[in-house]
Amino acid sequence: METRNCPACNAVNRSGAPYCMRCGKPMPPEQTAASRHARAFAARATTSPMFQPFPEAFDFSPESLARLDALMNELFGTGGQAPGRADWQPQGPTWQAVVDFGAYLGEVLCAALPGRWQMHPQHPEAVIQARVIDPQGRNINPFAQMGVRFRDGGEVGMASMYAALTGRVLPVWQIPDLEADPAPMLNDSVARMTPDVRESVVPDTDPEARLKSAQHHLERGHLGMSQHSLRSLVGSEELTHAQRLELVSLLVGSSLHEEAVGELDRLRSSFPEDDTLTDQRAVILAHLGRMDEAIGSLELALKRHPAQPVLQRRLAFLLLKAGRFQPALRALIDVLKLQRNDGEALLGAAFACERLGLARESRGFLEAACKPEITTAIQEVARTRLAEQAAQSKAAPPAPVSLPLDEAARSYGLALEAARAGRFADALPWFERAAQLVPQRASYAKDVGNCLKDLNRPAEARIWLERALKLEPGYTVASYLLGQCDELEGRIDSAVRRYRDILANQASEPPWVDRAFDRLKALKMV
Repeated sequence: METRNCPACNAVNRSGAPYCMRCGKPMPPEQTAASRHARAFAARATTSPMFQPFPEAFDFSPESLARLDALMNELFGTGGQAPGRADWQPQGPTWQAVVDFGAYLGEVLCAALPGRWQMHPQHPEAVIQARVIDPQGRNINPFAQMGVRFRDGGEVGMASMYAALTGRVLPVWQIPDLEADPAPMLNDSVARMTPDVRESVVPDTDPEARLKSAQHHLERGHLGMSQHSLRSLVGSEELTHAQRLELVSLLVGSSLHEEAVGELDRLRSSFPEDDTLTDQRAVILAHLGRMDEAIGSLELALKRHPAQPVLQRRLAFLLLKAGRFQPALRALIDVLKLQRNDGEALLGAAFACERLGLARESRGFLEAACKPEITTAIQEVARTRLAEQAAQSKAAPPAPVSLPLDEAARSYGLALEAARAGRFADALPWFERAAQLVPQRASYAKDVGNCLKDLNRPAEARIWLERALKLEPGYTVASYLLGQCDELEGRIDSAVRRYRDILANQASEPPWVDRAFDRLKALKMV
């Protein structure tokens, strides 16, 4: 066991002990790579133009987390870069911000809980691998919290993690005089900047200059400043067609997706025959999670202008992304009728067939994707998937046992299609059919319970959700849905316990932790 000597009485204590076991005096924080990084970052940031007017922003107090949340919203924007995407990873300047602010958050938690940094035993200098251990032994990842903040937006900031861990909500902090007159703070910050940076942030009435200023900030990762430059151009009648197209691109890059949709609507009203504008609008709507609206707009455009290859292809892949495998397969076949060597469409059709339980058809599409006229990258993916399917077929049970799996996949696909259309009563028998055919799959049992909950039948939903938890202990989604059932039945205390258990469990998936925290806030329990 690692030990440390108390600086007051020289007594030997275990590493990480917050207080001396002999004299009871607080032990000084251990110097680790993560704590050194946090202190160095705070020292640099307090002299930067954005933070220099607010020296208390980096005083390592819990209140500083609320201050930094407000300042980060100005610097990086309040919107997320990829809301809800579990596979999203920060890149470039965003990655550095995750490391810097994550180290600062961890250092504040070490002092407030109190806790200690635990470095990776094999990589003691790797800051991103560090974790905070609190007195209860919980393993806290402040870097993951910062990643969620940049992914989902400013509502999931540093103060949210502090509130979840301590139960104490930090008071909201606003930048002084920002709403009344933001110019003094901006001018004071600009005065400290170098001439080249100052030129990029000083307001300019010329649309071209504002676009260049926004591009400059976007390249440096300053989303808040980029958004400030772009918002003044939204709806402007002075923009040329080329400038408005550039504005749309910058709005998307700055996470102003709703504004980008509005600008595309203006362009589409002037150029109704331009299919690329409808295609781009559908992509942005899909990024916002508005899949039904994106698919509907493409279907409407195809009714007005049938057989448009760009729109047909986009519709097929959005249907595939939305999990609507049957209509997606039909749309992909239509795409392949126009372009038989479309490798991506062949892979998409193979995937849709696989999810629908059509193994033979899936192999046919994959074999077609291995032809010489298809690009090398597509051929490699197709060959890899064919090899995986062959290995699965060898390891699979005899054919009579596999038939229920195929039928379950079809039933589940039909259930999802009905549920996404809001037809829960139609979806329920298909969900139940899938769960009966494959009773060992926890996700099928969970979806039956979720569908029953949506039909306002919480007592029946509880039976299926508890079955899902027995099949897969620690299933975060099932626990959250049981909390929702408790709320429907008026068992608020039970719901609160379930939500708090999700927050306390370090294995809980971040999106459901956030939803549990939102429910606790709605119930006024935090």
